[in-house]
Amino acid sequence: MTNYHSRQDLVLKPGTGEIIRRIRIAIIGLGSIGNAILGILIRMGFRRFFLVDFDHVEESNLSKSQCFKKKDVGKPKAQVAAEYARQNILHDHPDVEFVNGNFMEDVGKGVFWDCDIFIGAVDTRNCRPYINDGCVRAGKPFIEVGMTDFQVNVSFFAPDFENKTYPVCLRDQIGEGDFEGKRNSCSGLKIQDTELKVIPTIECTAAIAGAIVAKELVLYLEGRSTIVGKTLFFFGLNNETFDMIITPNPNLKIRQEAFMPITTVKTVVNPTVGQLLKAVEKALGHAAVIKLPDTFVFTGHCNNCGKLITYNRRKSKIWNHERWCEECRKEEDYQSHLYHNDEWVTLQEVSNASAPEILRSKLRDIGIPKNDVLEATVSVNGDFETYHVRLDESEPKCKISGPRKVEPFSLKDSPADYYRGCEDAEEDVKTLAKVKEVFANPEFHPLSKDDECTCYLNKSALDAFKEYALGVYEQRGHEATGVIVGYYCSDPANPNRQFTVGTHFIPASGGSTQVTCEISLSDGIRISDYCEAHKVFPVCWIHSHPGFGAFYSGTDRATLKAQYNAVYQTGVVMDILKDQSKAYKCVDGVIKESTYYVVDDESNPPVLLTKRMKPVLKIKGGNDKRVVTLLNGSVVITI
Repeated sequence: MTNYHSRQDLVLKPGTGEIIRRIRIAIIGLGSIGNAILGILIRMGFRRFFLVDFDHVEESNLSKSQCFKKKDVGKPKAQVAAEYARQNILHDHPDVEFVNGNFMEDVGKGVFWDCDIFIGAVDTRNCRPYINDGCVRAGKPFIEVGMTDFQVNVSFFAPDFENKTYPVCLRDQIGEGDFEGKRNSCSGLKIQDTELKVIPTIECTAAIAGAIVAKELVLYLEGRSTIVGKTLFFFGLNNETFDMIITPNPNLKIRQEAFMPITTVKTVVNPTVGQLLKAVEKALGHAAVIKLPDTFVFTGHCNNCGKLITYNRRKSKIWNHERWCEECRKEEDYQSHLYHNDEWVTLQEVSNASAPEILRSKLRDIGIPKNDVLEATVSVNGDFETYHVRLDESEPKCKISGPRKVEPFSLKDSPADYYRGCEDAEEDVKTLAKVKEVFANPEFHPLSKDDECTCYLNKSALDAFKEYALGVYEQRGHEATGVIVGYYCSDPANPNRQFTVGTHFIPASGGSTQVTCEISLSDGIRISDYCEAHKVFPVCWIHSHPGFGAFYSGTDRATLKAQYNAVYQTGVVMDILKDQSKAYKCVDGVIKESTYYVVDDESNPPVLLTKRMKPVLKIKGGNDKRVVTLLNGSVVITI
């Protein structure tokens, strides 16, 4: 493929281009500045974006927004910008996600842990500190940019990753508290902004703002930015620039929440409150009370006539004029009438003691967006502890294909040593007979006395992992992990003749970064439940090193040694981009490079050692030649 950025690479440090391709950028606000930033970043080689805006394209946007065309007038800005990005990103696999909505209300706070850098180009005073607070808690860089006529200001805030602190942030500039602005009334409800409907802007200033942000972003990735912890001012009328160092406030409360620990809780998509509580309590080990992200209002009364009004919305989504019923709003001076009883029926937290109808409600029905982070309080020995739980409602990229029905392995004439595990009941007799036939052929299994346990992995299981890992990489640029489960077999007449067959991949949703991944406690419980239900074992721990090659780090070795040290367990690391892989085992406490064999299968579920089993395709991680005599003949496998 043509190297679109060959001349740019002459300017950047080696490896920066790869970082640019992998990093995920969140742009909140897609007006003229957001457009300019997105357009420049696309041409510089960025390919992964999360775009948010609640507004629609207007004719006045066309003269200062390169992503919008005449045909886009009336369409959501975020959607149009995402379509533009997908069409113009120079890479083969663009990764662009968008939300048409309010970033504070319609996007779950889990996004702060999903994206790598946040760019705020918003004109609402309350959204700016909201983005800042989320970046501080998640430990993510935040670029805040604004402009008016020919003036630009850019503030750059970045965490100290080594010490897990946030040296300076936006609130060091603007202070603490709420910044509701003109869009909220004294009642705390939204009102129309009648004083300032538009901010004067011009395309050339937006382009300058976009260029400054893009330049400093790339310099930051190389460790060369000069405005981190500062605000850069550009005055276009006289072409003057200066930067101002932001002085940190030592008493700032939000800084104490930097790198806030969170517990990821796996749930179904849009679960009920009852399902949410069950998942949270399983993860935390105690009954929990969960605080909602905003007060949810069911009903209220008209401030004039006292008529019951149904809202069923978050308080932040109720307009001030909705305190009066439609009939009373027909009067010209309706807001001068205040009803003496203004009680609302609201919901602020949920627990197992909540009303049954609340426990049956879906999360979206009570204002909790997808991928949100909630506060959960539990009581431990009389003391209350508060956790922040992230709701993982993502559907796995690959589905776990398991046995069609779960039956106990009950063949009376089947020695346990012959076959550990079970298939579908109707296949048990065939499988047992085939196992006996295979073991009657001493040349079938290529084992020597020095082999501890040979690992066969069905191609379908490996393909499932590759699909899942590639999806994680394309979405977030992160590593991915999970286990391959299957069956442990041995020949009672020859203890050295032991082998495993991995049949199904189960993905893990624990925390991950570009260079780390983990199997969480909830993942472990889910995998254990699956193995118990299907009478299988975790035979292979597998994870990806996308772009970094196949090797075992010190952390990988410690994990293999501590958690996957059984004789029948193998560790596999795979670089899904370079198509490289290596296998390892823990033998008597020592990590050794091993071998795994890839076996093709067409059955669903694959039946071990039947006529549907095909010859071994290839050997990974070895340096020799092995002759494997299969049921249908011999095949020489050469590295």
